[in-house]
Amino acid sequence: MLNERAREIHAFIQRYRRENGSAPTIREIGQQFGISSTNGVRYYLTMLETDQVQFATLFRLLATHPAGLFFHCRIGKDRTGLVAAMILAMVGVAYDDIVADYTLTTPRITPLVARYQ
Repeated sequence: MLNERAREIHAFIQRYRRENGSAPTIREIGQQFGISSTNGVRYYLTMLETDQVQFATLFRLLATHPAGLFFHCRIGKDRTGLVAAMILAMVGVAYDDIVADYTLTTPRITPLVARYQ
């Protein structure tokens, strides 16, 4: 599921959370693993900030539709994956399981992306 590097980063975040009571900053993760660019993480944080009205609308709809909702986008990985991860976290799915689920996206979505290009 996770490659060796991702497992190391994930283990660091989990250990840091246990020892400090909160998650490490983007910079702390970068310093620990020699990652100079924080653009990927910043992309998701920016998405949460700029699309907050859409995220709030979605979660209001989820809260008021007990039968459930179907959500998707054309080729979903970013916003759709983020929404899926947040929903899984809200219903108590373990962090490790959420990460493992999200990492399945890239190998499975690659053929779909090729089909739509």
